[in-house]
Amino acid sequence: MMLFSRRAALGLKSRHGVRTLTNSPSPPPTRPNGHLEEGKETLFRNVRYLPAIGAVSLTGLVIGVTAYYLAPLEQSEEDKEVPFKDTTIFTGTPARIRSIDGQQVEWRYEDKHYYHRLLSERDAEKMLTPGHKVAEVNRRGNPLKTFDFKILFSGDTGEDRCNFEVVTRSDPAGVAQKSGKDEFWWKSWWDARNRVYPRGRNRKPKVGDGSEDVIICSVWDGHSGHEMAELLKRGLHGCLAWNIGKELNRSKGWTETIKKSLGFESSGGESFRDVHFEPENFSNLIIDQDVVTAPSRILYSAPSNTLSTHLPPHLPSSLAYGAFAGGPGACCATAIVDVIDDRFYVANVGDTRCIAGWWNEADQKWRCDVITQDCMGDNPKESARILSEHPEDEKDTAMYNGGNGNGNRVLGQLQLTRVFGDSDYKIDHDDVNRALDQCEYGIRWPRFDEVPCKTPPYLAAKPEVKWRDMHPDNGDELKFLMLSTDGLFDRLTSEEVSHLLAGHHSNPKQDDVDKVVLPMLHPHYESLSENEHPFPKEEMQTEGGWVFEDKNAARTNP
Repeated sequence: MMLFSRRAALGLKSRHGVRTLTNSPSPPPTRPNGHLEEGKETLFRNVRYLPAIGAVSLTGLVIGVTAYYLAPLEQSEEDKEVPFKDTTIFTGTPARIRSIDGQQVEWRYEDKHYYHRLLSERDAEKMLTPGHKVAEVNRRGNPLKTFDFKILFSGDTGEDRCNFEVVTRSDPAGVAQKSGKDEFWWKSWWDARNRVYPRGRNRKPKVGDGSEDVIICSVWDGHSGHEMAELLKRGLHGCLAWNIGKELNRSKGWTETIKKSLGFESSGGESFRDVHFEPENFSNLIIDQDVVTAPSRILYSAPSNTLSTHLPPHLPSSLAYGAFAGGPGACCATAIVDVIDDRFYVANVGDTRCIAGWWNEADQKWRCDVITQDCMGDNPKESARILSEHPEDEKDTAMYNGGNGNGNRVLGQLQLTRVFGDSDYKIDHDDVNRALDQCEYGIRWPRFDEVPCKTPPYLAAKPEVKWRDMHPDNGDELKFLMLSTDGLFDRLTSEEVSHLLAGHHSNPKQDDVDKVVLPMLHPHYESLSENEHPFPKEEMQTEGGWVFEDKNAARTNP
């Protein structure tokens, strides 16, 4: 399974050395005092590097490279003659790019020019090597072998997170049952989640029977700050375990319990079915409701200062909740693998994506199974869904292009249509500003001054949930499961990733392969038609080649 960052830069490694591009341009050049210099071709002699999260992997390939800021090199007259090529930035806005060999990349779009240094292979390796690791599983009866990781941050703290747990079926029920006034739930959960890895995730797991193991793994793609992604990393898996444990203690069956906790109630059906959200107690919605309403609950509640008369009635610690007032959000993809039932479940919120790779021994072919669709304004189904949830007089304002790239956006602003947080899209506009007045007086949220947030919520953390049997009747066998944010898919299609994973599974350190040749070496079944394929369906690239040079799937490079 792979997990990727939305704001990660993706490095392109060719036979002629390293070429690095970002999926979003670096900020405009800065003056010495730190202010932005808009629309000017300013070059600097000092280069500032920031780390970026690139990817995380479970039993699959992970691709992640580097983020970098400004180029230190002046342009010669010869450099200025290098032609530009037409391209687009990650929002779809037309742009032009040219590469000056061994020196820099210049981006131009609208009235802005950006310069990025081209890294040498040595520099790229220095940024790739730290943070990549393989977490072994290899427990008897558990088909999962490894988690392959490669983590790079695009900022000092980054906005993206990932996590995985290996527990047993009995852990959620046991922890939920014994947690009470004499024992803290979170401590009990942390003890349970560390039982398989008592010496840490970097070490080998505890030897034992893994036939009753349950694997929970997620990737979170934060935006407008890292707070929401960090909160979900710490809390989402525990909340899922809490709900599962409570249901099991009510004598509910395991399969139905895990389905209900993930968001659907149907039992049975074919192996590859889509499932629609139903129950009210789904963990995603409960967490989102908690975060969205926290600022008003805390900041508007009756003063509760019993600590000291030297502090105001509302304690300064309550201001921490202001970070979630009209503030950060996050996408999320979560997978739960149930070893006993030989089945896995996926819940997706936002434009995170999950891909499964299946091998059919009889046909000697792979199948790229794109399990999730991107929940964003460009998706016609999502755009229509949001319009259907609001009055007719908002048909031109609930979803439209507000000038921020191509495609529709929620209230003309946000590209995502399902998300954790982003409370300014979910509660009354005046409530957001009142919360901001409490925590940061004089700061207000002007985003919706022109298009008021009339009938919130416009967003929800309601997931799309699906499940698969790992050994279905058609003879397919699951070989990898990948979770990723759009930092990867801004540059690669789902089918390209599947071919890369298939190639890595066959031979982790094979010779360089032309992009047009790789599908011939690892043939796949024909992908679904555009009407059947989860959004978006994209064409594979034909120019260039792929490099396989590391046993860690996280280090396979395009």
